Order: sequence, then C-alpha cells, then structure tokens
Amino acid sequence: MKSRTAPVVFFLIAFAGLLVALWLMPDPGEDKPAPTRLDLSETPKGPAVPPTWTSELDLTRFSERDGALWQTTPSGVSVQATLDPRLQNFLQQEFTRYELPYAAAVVIHLPDGEVRAMVGHSSAEPRLTMGELTLKPWAPAASLFKTVSALALLVAPGFDPRQETCYSGGAGGITEKHLEEPPPDKATCEDLETALANSTNAVLGRLARAHLDARRLQDAASACGFNVALPFEFAVEKSRFKLAETDPMALPQAAAGFGHATISAWHAAWLAALVAGDGRVPPVHVLRLAVDREKRPVELPRPVALLSSSLPPEVVARLRLMLARTVTLGTAREGFYKGEEPLVPVSVGGKTGTLGRTEPQILLYTWFMGYAPVEAPRWAFAVLLVSPEKWRTKASYVSARLVNRLVELEEKR
Repeated sequence: MKSRTAPVVFFLIAFAGLLVALWLMPDPGEDKPAPTRLDLSETPKGPAVPPTWTSELDLTRFSERDGALWQTTPSGVSVQATLDPRLQNFLQQEFTRYELPYAAAVVIHLPDGEVRAMVGHSSAEPRLTMGELTLKPWAPAASLFKTVSALALLVAPGFDPRQETCYSGGAGGITEKHLEEPPPDKATCEDLETALANSTNAVLGRLARAHLDARRLQDAASACGFNVALPFEFAVEKSRFKLAETDPMALPQAAAGFGHATISAWHAAWLAALVAGDGRVPPVHVLRLAVDREKRPVELPRPVALLSSSLPPEVVARLRLMLARTVTLGTAREGFYKGEEPLVPVSVGGKTGTLGRTEPQILLYTWFMGYAPVEAPRWAFAVLLVSPEKWRTKASYVSARLVNRLVELEEKR
C-alpha cells in the first residue's frame, strides 16, 4: 500500500510547492509606472516631406476640386490655394470676351491678405502664363505713379494740399511750357485732390518741381514698393523706378507718370492695399493650407506684413479718402456711373492710368487700381488691359463689374 501512495504524495507536495513559488514571485511590472499615454514613438511613419517641397509648386498646376483650387506636388503634399475659382472664371471671361492682346488682374481680400484672384490673359501670345502676366512688371505704371507723387507731396514740409495750382494744357503729356504760370484767361486751377481725380499732368508736374527733389520722390517710390523685393510665396519681379537726375524735366515728368516706372499687376494690387490699409499691408499670400499623404498638416511659408515707417498712417488715410473722387468725379466715373446712377453698391476709391505706345505696334494701356469700400476697405485690386488702336473696353469698366462680383460673392458667403 505504501509503495502505491508514495509517488502520489510526492507529486502533490511538488505541485503545491510550485504554486507557492509562483504566488511569491514578484510581478515583473510592479516597478514600472502606470501607463499615462500611448507611446507612438515606435509607430511606423510615412515618408518624410522634404524641406524643399515648396520649390515643386507651380502656379499653373492648380485645378478645381470641391469648389477650391488644389495641386499635389511630386513629394505628395496637397496644397490648397486661396484663389476663388468663381472669381478666376469671371475675370478670364471678361478678358476673353474682348479679345485683348494682353490683360491681367489681381484681387486681395484685405482682412486676411488672401489673394482671391490672379488672372493673366493674352490673345497675342497665348504661351504667356498667369505668373508671367501678373508677377512681372511688363507694363508702364503710367498715372498710377501719381499716387506715389501725392504721398511724397503730403509728407513734404510746408506743402498744403488745399492750395490750388493753375495750369493750361498738358492733357496728353508734359513739357516745360506746361510748368509755367499760365495766362489768367487760359488757366484752370485745381488742388491736389482734384488733380488726382482728373489725373492732371501739369498740376502734378508743377507741384513736384516746387516741393520735391529726386531723393524725396525716390524715397516715396521705395516706400510704395518700387525697386523692392515684395514678400510673397512666389517670386515677384521688382517693379522699377529710375529717375535721370541730370534732366531738368525728369522730376516733373516722373511725378506725372511718364516713362520712368514699370509695375506688375500684383504690385499694383499691393499698392492699392497699402493705400487702403493706411500704410499697412497684411501678409499677402496665395497658399491657404497643405497636407501630406496621410492628411497631416504641413507648415506653409508665410510672407510678412509690411508697415511703411516713412509714410505716416494719417497721411496715407488722407490719400485713401482723396482717391474716392477719382470714381465719383474723375477719370474713372464713366466706368462706375451711368449718368447720376452708380453702377456699384459700395464706395470705391482708386486711380486710373492710361498710356499708349506706337512701337512695334499701337497698343493702349489702361489701369485701374482700387479698393472698396472706401471707409473700411475689404478688397484691394488692380486691373490692367491692353487694347489695339481702337478701345474695346477700359480697366475702369471691368473694375466696376469686378466690384459687383465681389459684393455678390460676399453675400453668398
């Protein structure tokens, strides 16, 4: 009997000892802190976005998707533009409608600095891209430069913008004769505000000779973005202003907008934003957001806001109010009014520019750079049209229709 029970007893004693040993063994996790977060450090990640991915962006490669414009770079980054497809299509239709040899427009939404439209069109050279037609200074600034001259005058010591200056002639150009005191029986007299509204060459020329010198005009041009690399995600070629100081007519002619400055449509819209913002331009940008292949946000380069220290805000604010008369009484009235009836539901300020060339063929340039509403601007824009010898339309007409479209889109939002 003992020989049969001994192995069983031994097995039971060994099994009980094993259970006791397991019970007394310390828990390997006792010394570790309780988990407080999920550690993803070892989680497999997708391919990293190279730091040079922004160089892969191309203004011509945005396409519409879900009511917005997108493009995907070779690195797999999907980028949404700030451009509004409806506004893009509207301007493209306007330009195509008149078979314009060259045209360009840029629209900036001032509260956030978003570029809502950048459109370039050429029936003469269809190969030209949107970037070439909007970011390069291929057109004369013409009378847009009078806004630079006005700012230079408004900060000049002793200048009184209410003082009238008399002139005779000079509607199509400016010569030494137009800078002389006119005979009383042939004289027309205007203050600075009226001269800007009517784009009176002789008044701006006479005022420049009396109150400015080359340095003051050059400084004002720099403060207004000429010869300056303006911040943007894509390269904006510098608009140029050069003054021949040895020519006694150079200063008055430049102040009146003749032959010394070129400007891009983008810069013209930026200049309108400068006036609209009383000297401050928000960070103007055309890229809204970017995500990688896993839909994770990718940091975008952001241009900086600019505040011109040489242009006091109160001076620019005065010019902002002055330029409203360009639309109500001056050279842009025919585009914004039908008789006494306004064609737009909001107030608009701005400046026209008109210049013709004869070589290699006759082309007529018309500008309108503006902002709306005048009292608290939400939009700044520039429209440039180049027509053959006979006008097909002018920039002020297209600008009025553009303002109506902007108001309509605001209401829909």
